[in-house]
Amino acid sequence: MYNRMGNRRGAAWTEVELGVLDAEQGRLGSAAGGFERARRTYEQIGDRSGIARYFLESGRLALIRGEAGEARSCLEEALSRYTDLGAAQVAEVRRLLDR
Repeated sequence: MYNRMGNRRGAAWTEVELGVLDAEQGRLGSAAGGFERARRTYEQIGDRSGIARYFLESGRLALIRGEAGEARSCLEEALSRYTDLGAAQVAEVRRLLDR
C-alpha cells in the first residue's frame, strides 16, 4: 500500500515490521532480506532513525542466530546512531549489549 502511495518511508517501515515477524517465526533469511531492503530505502531517503532501527533489528537477528560478534557490531552501530539522534531507544540497545 505504501509503495502505491509513493510513501517510501512507510514501505521501509513495513519491511522492518514484517522482518521482525519473520524472525519471531523462525524465518531468519526472510527477516534479513526485509531488513536489508528497508536499509537501502532508508539510506536513499536519508532517514537516520530508520537506519538506526535497521542496525537494532539486525543486531537482534544476529543474537537469534547465535552470531555474537555480528550482534555486538550491529548493536554498537545502533547505539551510536540513536545516541546522535537523542533517541529513547538508547536504553533498549544498551540492555541488549549488556546480555
